[in-house]
Amino acid sequence: MVARCVAELPLRLPIEVLLASMSEPERDRVLLWIHDEGPGISERDQELPFHPDSRLSTRGEGSGLGLWIARELSREMGGDLWLRSSLGLNSTFYVALPR
Repeated sequence: MVARCVAELPLRLPIEVLLASMSEPERDRVLLWIHDEGPGISERDQELPFHPDSRLSTRGEGSGLGLWIARELSREMGGDLWLRSSLGLNSTFYVALPR
């Protein structure tokens, strides 16, 4: 995910990659988030990247399966993968997995 984020953003835009451990009653998880200052994704389109054959790339690279596979695998492990974005501002992808 990080490599694709770097490949898609114009040079010199910042990317944050953070990892945290969350210990809450019945929710002992590890949370990874990747935040960029790219062009963002409209609210209505934020589920599209998680569908098979959907591409975020404007360069025509990739199979369009990466985020779909990553979400399916994270859910199989009892976690999840989701996106929060503001069109024209930024995007943050989150991956939560049980510890």
